[in-house]
Amino acid sequence: MDRFKFRGRRTEDGTLVYGSLLRNECGWHIATFESYCIESDTDSWELKMVLVGIIDGSQEQCAGLKDKNGKLIYEGDICSFTVGRTPEADVVKYSDIYAHYWCGNANMGATAMEIIGNIHNDSHLLENPEV
Repeated sequence: MDRFKFRGRRTEDGTLVYGSLLRNECGWHIATFESYCIESDTDSWELKMVLVGIIDGSQEQCAGLKDKNGKLIYEGDICSFTVGRTPEADVVKYSDIYAHYWCGNANMGATAMEIIGNIHNDSHLLENPEV
């Protein structure tokens, strides 16, 4: 069920939050769970579902695949891979034409792909793919 996970940037501070994507009259949100210590003496915790407001346009869906290190791949991730003997890096995008995720010339099922960053924080990695 990984392909139904989303991430987005919190409106408060821009950090990434992961969960289910929702939209209402107030905008885009990620529904996620956060744990709270309710009694420190007994180390009791409570889990609550919270709606976190996210920046419009920052929502990205999980591709449902993992890189060679077992990390889930999301839209907007920058992945490194080798085509023939040439190292490359590109951004994971969804293709409406082919109805699946795409990353440059790489087969998205390739186990040799590695997430090296994301387009929001690490766009400089696309300038030098030999990482």
